[in-house]
Amino acid sequence: MSYALKFDADTCKWLLDQIQGHLEHRMDALITTDGQQEILIVGTEGLYLVRPAKNSNPRRSYLLEHGDTSLTEVYQNGRPVAELLWNLGLMGSEGNLIGNCRRNDVVKLQRWPNFTRVHATANSLKIAALLSSRATSPVLASRILDLDEAEVFSFYSAAAAAGYAHSLNRAAELESRPVAANPKRQSLITKLMTHLRSLQVQRTIV
Repeated sequence: MSYALKFDADTCKWLLDQIQGHLEHRMDALITTDGQQEILIVGTEGLYLVRPAKNSNPRRSYLLEHGDTSLTEVYQNGRPVAELLWNLGLMGSEGNLIGNCRRNDVVKLQRWPNFTRVHATANSLKIAALLSSRATSPVLASRILDLDEAEVFSFYSAAAAAGYAHSLNRAAELESRPVAANPKRQSLITKLMTHLRSLQVQRTIV
């Protein structure tokens, strides 16, 4: 199965960074992992495929031209890349919060993963049910469900990596944060105002 991954936690976090970058820029890539597996990403379609590595290569991303023949198998048998991101987030967390996840985030689960296609913790269904019904922090969720924080942290890390969950409080913080002024624009405006004042002074003298 394409989701039977064989990566350690450090490799999982490295892969997350690589894959999210390719998706953001809609790039296709071949990622080698210095192990038994390699990953093909179709960034334009959000698809992936894990396959046995042809050679033992170091960890590296190789950009592929759109329409590269090596991507044919991904179009035919690939899976949604969100499933891969979930698995990497879950495996890479090892009970910790990774990426931009924080203990005090007010988390809302917007979409459930397909639990028949992804790795899950013992209580993932309970955590998903809670976070989809009410936004709460990972710490509070662990207390409500009487679970170890580590399990909730792993779930949140996976959901955030896959784009299934987001933090309500940090979204509000970003919206309320004043936009920083552009120094070059401010300098231009200052010079313009100084010039207008000088003209006004000259007219007064005349």
